[in-house]
Amino acid sequence: MDQSFNKDSLTRLLDESSNLSINQIKRLLDKMNSAELAHCLESSPPKQRKLLWSLIDYEDEGDVLADLGDEIQQELLVRVLKTTIVKIGF
Repeated sequence: MDQSFNKDSLTRLLDESSNLSINQIKRLLDKMNSAELAHCLESSPPKQRKLLWSLIDYEDEGDVLADLGDEIQQELLVRVLKTTIVKIGF
């Protein structure tokens, strides 16, 4: 992936004043690899991290979790477990 694209995308995504739509954010996330997604999540405040995490494809979540630091990884794993429990009806 082109490094200038990565830097520009991360900058746009992490800039809270960028006014990107959800669809624009999703398109940017879809172009990133798991390490870039992890960096983006780790660089974001909790509220923004929650939104970004919800936009990451389910198939990519495992790879992204593997690239995260322990603290953020645990935070998101708790979220994944709660979501899974709700989906199966417990």
